[in-house]
Amino acid sequence: MVVAGLLAEHVVGADIAAVVLFAAAIAVGGIYPVREAVAVLRSRRLSIGVLLVAASIGALALGRVEEAAELVVIFSLGEVLESYTADRARGSIRALMALTPPLADRLLPGDNPSSGSAGGGTETVRGRRLGRGRSPSWR
Repeated sequence: MVVAGLLAEHVVGADIAAVVLFAAAIAVGGIYPVREAVAVLRSRRLSIGVLLVAASIGALALGRVEEAAELVVIFSLGEVLESYTADRARGSIRALMALTPPLADRLLPGDNPSSGSAGGGTETVRGRRLGRGRSPSWR
């Protein structure tokens, strides 16, 4: 809608149609950011969404509907890309965790594999997943 508004404004010269298209882009693309901003403000925090809503309201107050629409579109695109990359990263981590071997050799104290000495030896342990913030207890 923003691209159509820009074309209407600069190519065709239909300023009223452009403003309507920009307002529609703000209304459609601004629903989620406004809801998120209200929720964040209720919890007495600030986020980038709150700043986007404040900037969009400021642009509208100054009569800059085009800039407000562009802000909403750019922010929404950023949110989509962030969500996409986070999902891909989660999928990659899951795939990596699936490669965890069920059994592994653990070096015992005093063992130095690089020097070839087997002072402490090795011990076979079963692999297991740990919760967040926990370290393995090997004893």
